[in-house]
Amino acid sequence: MAMTVVVTRNSPSRVRGFLASCMCEIAPGVYTAPRMTPGVRDRVWGVLESWFDGSPEEGILMTWPDSKRSGGQAVRTLGWPQQDLWEHNGVFLSRKGQVSSTGEALPTTPVDWARSLMGRDDWCIIDTETTGLSKSEAVIEIAIIGNDGRTLFESLIQPDKKMSSGAARVHGIDTASLRSAPKFPEIYQDLREAVHDKIVVAYHAAFDRQALHGVCSRHGFPELTANWQCAMERYQQWRALRPTLAQACEREGIQVGNTHRASADARLVWDLVQVMAKASS
Repeated sequence: MAMTVVVTRNSPSRVRGFLASCMCEIAPGVYTAPRMTPGVRDRVWGVLESWFDGSPEEGILMTWPDSKRSGGQAVRTLGWPQQDLWEHNGVFLSRKGQVSSTGEALPTTPVDWARSLMGRDDWCIIDTETTGLSKSEAVIEIAIIGNDGRTLFESLIQPDKKMSSGAARVHGIDTASLRSAPKFPEIYQDLREAVHDKIVVAYHAAFDRQALHGVCSRHGFPELTANWQCAMERYQQWRALRPTLAQACEREGIQVGNTHRASADARLVWDLVQVMAKASS
């Protein structure tokens, strides 16, 4: 058991009430539990995830000591901005917002976010397909597209868990097609090198990050060292809508073909970021 700390920002009253019922509120929006077990911690986080509605104004951070994680500290986040936490050389850093030469804060709109990506080369798009929708599912396909649109990594993965029928219907990947695919330990190093110390953008970053964290943990590998950012949250903030990836792309005039495959979905996210970067506001 270890000290668990939860910090909230603009969370609704039921979230604050729930946390106050199982933790000690030591300051407004800051909660601690000196001896919270991993099982209880996961259940608390599960409730927070299920209640989180993707509001751009809300943010939740949970952290606790973990000697197996980089820097000896585990961190989970919900909401924007996730990039306020940056993992560098095994240490979690908190960075201030950018300022101009006059000391004024620079705009942080979704369009500015997309444009800032266009001005750098240390970012990529990632998408995963899994055996199901729960947090403990296995990853069966990964695709990574670089900042210039080139495919950096793409592979099917032989899962260590049974495929759910519902997931198979969504992405169309069946067990037979995975029998000859490499297992996760065989592709881990290539995957790690593809995202190491980069900004990793996904349309539902919390899901992809959790899926990859789970499979890394099950195989005894360190979590991928990357700065995760969520295109879905930025798009929601931009359009005040909560569409699926396909719906967002269709709205922006992006041709949508075969969705729910890692490579196709990663390409759609890349196209969506380009559209946002070229928008007037």
